[in-house]
Amino acid sequence: MAIDQDDKTMQAQCADAVQEAVGFAARHGANEDELEWMAQRTGVPRAYLHRTVTDAHTVMDGLLSGVYKRLMLVLDHAAARSQDPLLVLERVYESHVSFLVRNPSVEKLLRHILGNPHSRVHQQVQKIMRVYEHEIAVIVQEAKSKGVIRNNVNVKAAATMFVGMVQAHLIRIQILGNGQTVRNEAREMLQLYMSGIRTAA
Repeated sequence: MAIDQDDKTMQAQCADAVQEAVGFAARHGANEDELEWMAQRTGVPRAYLHRTVTDAHTVMDGLLSGVYKRLMLVLDHAAARSQDPLLVLERVYESHVSFLVRNPSVEKLLRHILGNPHSRVHQQVQKIMRVYEHEIAVIVQEAKSKGVIRNNVNVKAAATMFVGMVQAHLIRIQILGNGQTVRNEAREMLQLYMSGIRTAA
């Protein structure tokens, strides 16, 4: 499925929302001034925010919904551009790393919403990650079926490692504070990952 203009707009707004929601959600509330501010910074109509954003929970629900949609759009877009499952994985990985570099506040947001492991939001994040990891596993399985990765590769472990590499860059961005360095590291990590699973030439 190709990404249309509306999808591109949604992705851009999602990126802005991630940046702004860090401070917004931390205040655990939404008054008229904050709604106006959110509307201006994310492009979402204030009237819509007024109807839907009543507390921190609805902010997080909306944000997580946007993140989930973006993850699926990235997968769909990469799959639509290539029939090679390894190339799909590369494009998905590069897209995620690029997003994290442009939005370093994602790590702060995750620390905020995952502080309580028993919270509803924490459970929602776990569900999103399970679904996403399953979708990555489907791509890895396709690569295995096509014979482009080794037959003894554990599909679930390969998918978990792929997701773990992306998550690791959240921390690296905060430590290094240099987007280009993180991009370079990401490319090297991806090459190492691919060399470990790819069928020998």
